[in-house]
Amino acid sequence: SALYGMSAIGGVVNLVSKRPKAGQPEQEVLVNQTSHRGTDAALWLSRAINDQWSYSTLAGVHTQGRSDLDGDGWTDLPWFRRLQARPRVYWDNGGGKSVLATIGVMGERRRGGTMPGATLPDRSVRAENLDTTRVDAGVFGRFVLSGGHVLAVRASSATSRRDRSLGGNRERDRNQTWFAESSLNATRGRHTWVGGTAIQHETFTARDVARFSYDYRTIGAFGQDEIALARRLSISASGRVDHHNVFGTFASPKVSALVRADGGVTFRVSGGRGHIAPTPFTEETDVTGLTPIAVGDGLRPEDATSLAGDVTWRRAPFEITGTVFRSRIAHPLAFRDSRAGAPPRLVNAERPTTTEGTEFIARYHEDDLD
Repeated sequence: SALYGMSAIGGVVNLVSKRPKAGQPEQEVLVNQTSHRGTDAALWLSRAINDQWSYSTLAGVHTQGRSDLDGDGWTDLPWFRRLQARPRVYWDNGGGKSVLATIGVMGERRRGGTMPGATLPDRSVRAENLDTTRVDAGVFGRFVLSGGHVLAVRASSATSRRDRSLGGNRERDRNQTWFAESSLNATRGRHTWVGGTAIQHETFTARDVARFSYDYRTIGAFGQDEIALARRLSISASGRVDHHNVFGTFASPKVSALVRADGGVTFRVSGGRGHIAPTPFTEETDVTGLTPIAVGDGLRPEDATSLAGDVTWRRAPFEITGTVFRSRIAHPLAFRDSRAGAPPRLVNAERPTTTEGTEFIARYHEDDLD
């Protein structure tokens, strides 16, 4: 949350695009067929036009037949048809300046519920259908400036439209998000620092259940300093302040320490806080839809606190990691069942949600074997 904003209380997965290489064009076709009438066909193209310009394209067609696996008249695998495409363009001058631009489009039709000609035990028929269209675009630029400073600029926009039918209820909505961020980073002596600002605007417009519509705008500033205190010890401290147009101002700090011991052993510990504004998207509303749900009064943002530690031992070709973690979310958004004929509601739970766990990962990597 300290570097990536209010919606990142669970952490961030960084997906890095594979960039085309000069003189190494790539062309791949994937065709996949399942035993339940699922078909996937995908095309991948990647090519460098010259020393500075290159492009890649991923396109696919995906289909699935309707299946009732246990013969009870209810669709277990829905029928769907999906088309998608994502071209990317890259520019790199070889001197520390680069730009990536991409656009993505996706359209999908999905049909589920009772099987054709079948009924539920009460002899009713219930359809579960969903039509989705999505268009998104993004750009990322990285520029090396004088004095070793690096300026990074990124922006993205996404629009998603859904037309959903759950039984006799129809729910049409549109979700729009745009985001922009600029940051500056450099290394000075024992310090590696980064600072920047960001703005995000997210709207959800529900045509048929307008009580769930929202318009969120967030402006934030963030910074981080990683200090090498000794050859084997470094500490990182980061912080972010976000102003939300509905819920006010939030601070998200994080501190971590890394120790490199003898014998290829490293120890790391970290802790931080984050916040996320409430939205109507939960596991329960994904099943029931929004029509039968009421909104509780005075919903509050969720506040998360997390602690984690890990130990890693590396000696080629082996790598072994053990991790412990704990998180606590105050005011978690909860689905409360109806009472005395009242509709179910979305509310903030009275008690926090606590998660504790461990992970153990062992890896062997040598040449092409992983």
